[in-house]
Amino acid sequence: MMKDDERRLLVAMRRVDGVPPKGREVVAALGMDPKRAAHLFGRWKGRGWYGYGASPMAGWLEARGEAIAREVGR
Repeated sequence: MMKDDERRLLVAMRRVDGVPPKGREVVAALGMDPKRAAHLFGRWKGRGWYGYGASPMAGWLEARGEAIAREVGR
């Protein structure tokens, strides 16, 4: 079960015109604590929803995460 802040972040991280948004900007726009966001990004990575290189705050939703975000955003 997802909390409301996780739901909002997941939907906000969806690609726009094929380009993933910047995690830091999304987190700031939502007014979310960056530590909470980093925790969620790590959880999503473990589920195969999210990918990142050097920093969780600079990641993107994987195809499975995009599908979940579309479902949640309905």
